[in-house]
Amino acid sequence: MDDQRQIKSGWFTFVVVSLFIVWPIANFAMFQSTWGTMANHFPELNDNASLRSFSAQIWLLLALSTVLQAVAGWRLVYHRKWQSVRFAIVAIWTAKVGFVAGKTLLFRYAFGDLTMNDRADVVGQFFLGAIVAGAWTLYFLKSKRVRALYERRID
Repeated sequence: MDDQRQIKSGWFTFVVVSLFIVWPIANFAMFQSTWGTMANHFPELNDNASLRSFSAQIWLLLALSTVLQAVAGWRLVYHRKWQSVRFAIVAIWTAKVGFVAGKTLLFRYAFGDLTMNDRADVVGQFFLGAIVAGAWTLYFLKSKRVRALYERRID
């Protein structure tokens, strides 16, 4: 089976499409939905300077996460070295777990301590992100297809 055939099939294609399209769109949609709901229920918050600043910082964090994931997907497709796999693993952990940590730190900086509900939500998001990132890490490290596609030299 040639390399082009291997790239166009299976879980590998799913993770690359997820890095490029699915996860960034899901993140943006989730944030936009949350922000829209909050703006509808609490219109007085639209004039809150801390909230506007927090919103801008979250959008920047989302943009950086999206770029990081897109670069990881691009490297997996076009750069057939083991460093691309390592970069993808770091990108997924950063996008999934690092984003939650960054969002939480920005929230605390803007508004102070989290409520118990907020803490439970953050812990849930953190563990979900860790499960997703951990599953893809295992796939990258154990997959025969990944091993066959990427030159792995021990330096």
